[in-house]
Amino acid sequence: MFVANRKRNRGNYARALAIFKRVAQEQPNRAYAFAQEGFCLAKLDRNKEALDAYERALQLVPDYAHAHAFQSLAYRDLNRTQEAVEALSRAVRINPSLLSDPFWLYELGRMRGDANRWEEALESFEKLTVLDEKDGKAWHGVGWAHANLNQLARAITALERAAQLLPNDPVVRSDLESGYVLSGRLAEALTYLQEGIKLDPNSVEGHARLAYVYSELGRYQEAVEAGRAAVRLQPTNEDIHCQLAKDYLRLENLPEAAKAAREAVRLAPNSADALLCLGCALHEENTYDEALVAYRASLALNPDQFEAHANIGEILLKRREYGDALNAFLAASKIKRDDAKLHYFMGESYIRLGMNDQARKHLSSLRTLDSELADELEQLIDHAQS
Repeated sequence: MFVANRKRNRGNYARALAIFKRVAQEQPNRAYAFAQEGFCLAKLDRNKEALDAYERALQLVPDYAHAHAFQSLAYRDLNRTQEAVEALSRAVRINPSLLSDPFWLYELGRMRGDANRWEEALESFEKLTVLDEKDGKAWHGVGWAHANLNQLARAITALERAAQLLPNDPVVRSDLESGYVLSGRLAEALTYLQEGIKLDPNSVEGHARLAYVYSELGRYQEAVEAGRAAVRLQPTNEDIHCQLAKDYLRLENLPEAAKAAREAVRLAPNSADALLCLGCALHEENTYDEALVAYRASLALNPDQFEAHANIGEILLKRREYGDALNAFLAASKIKRDDAKLHYFMGESYIRLGMNDQARKHLSSLRTLDSELADELEQLIDHAQS
């Protein structure tokens, strides 16, 4: 066993495994041998076999805390999250001193988070920060838990602390930047992203996120430049092409918008988002037949897209296909009821169909949403009745 332990400690898991297996065969009541067999199997990415070995150890010694603990890691690596957290919870109930080990306390928080047990995850990570106030991973865990508990301000505070301790960690930086974006602190997100690009100028995600933030700030030319940088680094990412198309649309560069959207669809022909993006680009170019094809293909993949239904309605209304336009608007209204333009177009559709009383119902709703559009709709109704 001494030789096996030495080989295990030196990372020679295959040789150690052979010895532990032999010992387990020769001494079938030796729980330690089975537990170490499981440990070596897990290190060799043979987690299903590792679980069997740990189970043999636990049949012999049910209160073998470390066997439960390492069993939890095998469950975790197999994405069996509930079993992982239950196994580690058993281990700490048997041996509470495991909670004084930062490794196990972090794993417990991580597993609880993976199992959506966020209050418990937060408790574990906060205990870690007490053990070591300068543990950046622990502060990241605190931020992660707060974010999933919808406590955004607390999440950002914890993530800022994590970023101070782990300034070059890309995951921490990404999570903090996302927190800034979600809380509307776009200027801080922008500064953070710009610093991140300096640290890693070849970060595809960094350039793509930078494009998004520039777009949210209304700085569309800079958004396009960041998007193009992301495309150069990863030309096969349809989401980046979609974002680029949207920013070209905002700059009214319709040919480039259509080009980017077509590339997105070429890369992902079964992507509802890419098809919607293409529909919007073609719609703005007044290429209505192709736009309708793209919108309808998008809805076939995802029927719950407000924008696709509403845009189909707009095109059909322009074509004086009033009944079909109304049906499209009605489908959109099932997804989003409080859109001012939708109420206006539905009202107009009813007017064109000679249903002025129905139009007035939408006029009433529109007055609370957009008074100017309401006045325009009222003029259409009065004109139709005159």
